[in-house]
Amino acid sequence: QTNQGSGLTNTLELYETGNVKVTNGSFDIEGGGLGFYTNSSTIQTGSSGYMLGIQGGATYMGGRIECRGGSSDGDIRFFAQGATSTAVERLRIKSDGMIEMRSDMSASGNAEMNVFRFTDTDTSTSANQSMGKLQWFSSDSSGGGACVKAEIEAVADDTTPEARILFKTHTGSGTTPTERMSI
Repeated sequence: QTNQGSGLTNTLELYETGNVKVTNGSFDIEGGGLGFYTNSSTIQTGSSGYMLGIQGGATYMGGRIECRGGSSDGDIRFFAQGATSTAVERLRIKSDGMIEMRSDMSASGNAEMNVFRFTDTDTSTSANQSMGKLQWFSSDSSGGGACVKAEIEAVADDTTPEARILFKTHTGSGTTPTERMSI
């Protein structure tokens, strides 16, 4: 209990159920970590209209993830910035499933900003090894059934690795798309 000038106020309460309540303050952990040891643990705000954020630093937050409540935008936002206190949004997953990459392309030197990159960390690439692909999957079971209907894939030509891009589409039979063009 603390004295707030008008009497004693409970700032930390422990309930018989095991719940802990912190009022008008913060729950700080110095050293160690926070663990959840059940299969159904949740971190949430007190209202569906609020936002829950997790970030790396205090003044200079570095990376930050914000989960917006369902009666708000209902989206997930990812921020990344260096030594600045200004949050810069880089990626958003909207409540309808759309993924947006976000960059201010007007500043000089930003020509490489909106890049979606697949990085193959294999240091010994072999011929015909896939280096990444984009796929379009349909769950419709009619016709050829639920499967990948279209695909763009980067494949190593050899061990140097020089690469080619394959464009593939589904023919209506089988479960894998057929190569239609190679560049």
